[in-house]
Parts: sequence; C-alpha cells; structure tokens
Amino acid sequence: MIMLGFAAAGCGGGSQVKKPAEVPSVPSSLADKSGSALGQAPQSTPPVVEAPPPPKPSIEQMALETQKRKIKAFIEHQPEKIASYFTGDALVQAPGIPEIRGRNALVEALQDAFSIVDDVQVANWRIYQKEDVAVIEWVLNGMFKGEFQGLLGMNKPIGVHGVSVVYYAPDGLIREEQVYFDRSTIASQVGVLNREPLAVPALPTAQELYLSKNPNEEEKNAGIIENAYNALLGRHIDQFFDMMSDDVEDINYGYSINIKGRAENKNAYQLSFQVFPDFKVEQHRIMASQDFVITRYHATGTQKAPFHSLPVPKKPTLVEWEGINIFQMKDGRIIRRWAYMDAYPFYKAAGLVKPTTSEVLPLIVKPEFLKPEHASRLSDNNKRKPAATPKAKETKK
Repeated sequence: MIMLGFAAAGCGGGSQVKKPAEVPSVPSSLADKSGSALGQAPQSTPPVVEAPPPPKPSIEQMALETQKRKIKAFIEHQPEKIASYFTGDALVQAPGIPEIRGRNALVEALQDAFSIVDDVQVANWRIYQKEDVAVIEWVLNGMFKGEFQGLLGMNKPIGVHGVSVVYYAPDGLIREEQVYFDRSTIASQVGVLNREPLAVPALPTAQELYLSKNPNEEEKNAGIIENAYNALLGRHIDQFFDMMSDDVEDINYGYSINIKGRAENKNAYQLSFQVFPDFKVEQHRIMASQDFVITRYHATGTQKAPFHSLPVPKKPTLVEWEGINIFQMKDGRIIRRWAYMDAYPFYKAAGLVKPTTSEVLPLIVKPEFLKPEHASRLSDNNKRKPAATPKAKETKK
C-alpha cells in the first residue's frame, strides 16, 4: 500500500505528458521460440519468496500465557479448563490436603473447592520468572459456605495472601505446583480459631513481572542470602543483621506481623530463639531474579514461651513447618522480606483451634526435587541445595 502511494505521487501534476516514441516491430523470423525479440532477455516470473515462520515463543512467554488463561478459568469456575493447563501427570501440593497427581484428580479437587468457596476472586500480584520456574504471589477472596478440612463456617467472607512455586514443561504447561498460604488466617475468618478474625485482603489492581536480567548480580545476591542464613544457623545474630539495611522491613503473612527497622527485627529474631530454643531450619534456593532472591525453607522447633498471639502449649510439641521467603536486595543488603508460611500447626499445638467435625492435615509440602531420590535434579540456577543441609534432608521422608 505504501509503495502504491509513492507510485501515485510520481504520476500526478499538471504538466503535459510527451507521447512516447514508436518502437518498430520485429519480424517474426527474428523472434526466438520463446516469443522474445533477439537481443532481449525473455520475460520470467519472479520467484515467490515465502515469509519465514514466526519465531517460537520462549518458555517464559508460554508460561506467562498459561498463567493468564489459568487465572481466567479459575475466576470462571471451570475445573476442566484449569486442568488443561497442566501436564497429564502434573503434581499439585497445597496446605492440608494429600498431593494431587494428574488432571482427573485435579478436576475432582477443584470441584470440591468450588462447592465450598463461592464467588472466588483471585489475582496475581507479582510474578518472578526464570527460565522454566516461576514464583507467583497472589491474593484470593471468596465466600466460605461449608466445611473444608475441618473448618466450619457458613457464608463467611474469607481472603488470604499466598504464593505458588510453579515448574513448567517445555510446551508451557504446568508440570508441578506447590501452593503456600496460612490456614490460620482462614480459620480466624470462619470462626474456628480463638483469636480476632484477620482482615480480608484486597485484590491487587496491577500485576508486577520480574524476569531475570543480570545473572552475575543475581548470583551475588543469592550468595549474600546464603551467607546470612549460615550466620543465623550458627546463632551469629550480629553477623546476620550486618547484611540488612537500617530500615529493613519484615512482612510475615503466617503471623500477620510487619516489623520495621534493623533493631526491631533483631529483637524479634532473638525472641524467636528464646521461644524455640531447638529451632532448626534448612534453606533451598529457588531462584534469584533481578533484585529478589527466593528460597524455600523447612523448619522445626518446640515452643517454650509465648510468641506473638501464641500462648505456650500445655504439652511441649515439636512443630514442623515450611514456607517461602522472598528477599529484596539493594546495594548488597536485605531491605525487605516477605514470608509465607502456614501457622495453623502452631495454633493447633497451642489448643486454640475449636473442635470440628474432621481432623486437619498438617502442611508439609515435599517437592519431589528435594527428596533424596531426586537429588540429581537440583541445578545451580533454581533448585540448588545449600551445602550445609544433608542431615536435615535425610530426616524428611
């Protein structure tokens, strides 16, 4: 179309056009068999040039498209559609339920969930993507109208912050997803926890996306986090907090607390060691992307003193829990941490859960790539196991 426009512009104007000179005809005896005059090249059809095929989308692009369609199907309550974005043998793990394997099992689980929570609204908040791995922070709201994992509450509004660790197949489908959120938040909202109901969080209005950009800097940040937790495990609190900014902020969705400042956070950590004197933790890096480092942790401890809204259990109980830490870095220091964990086992051990019609299963998500038989699947960029954790890992069966 543009070239036609140029041609039209070249033909316009009011000047008189000269008549072209007549070209003498060529006798038929001087024409070649192709019909062209001798001395002239035969006319030929230009070759057809096929357009190159469009470039294959990257795994990051396919993963983002999968998430977009999955969220839409989730809001529309379409279990079969949601399951279609998972591989046939996909593994899904979430708080308080046995692991779900395969599309059929996932459809059944979703049908049960949609029958219990009405008017479900979910929105992704932040997505951290690196190759075939994504960590997705989200918020879910809905109307609780039944019994789920022993939690009873009719027509109660619920809402919770959560995070999913998602692993994609080469075609962009989800092959494994681990979901983390705090069941005690929902338990307080439906009235089965002896504490004030926690507020229903608002859905995020915009989605943030963080793709890996500078592997060298990201690797440095990951090393700082690893050194920080080695110091913490050695009870070197001062060394641990030397790696934090003065205005560091700690946001813990399990305990529903927000602690600002290095001094205040240092006091909180020192208190936690007094409350859980046998506290042990192992960290596994999931990814480092831009200014963020994301880890999964597995911890154990026996509560010996009051902690936040938790009284001392009547019977000392060793509690096991897991969670996700998202660290934000700036100039080589930690400036913010978002912690996702399930505090329900602590409230249950403290006797704050009201009796219900069924037992609630504990949350211990055991990703396959962290199990000993799958140790060879660990890789440096997103599934690397720190060197100091072999004994703790052997105890997880």
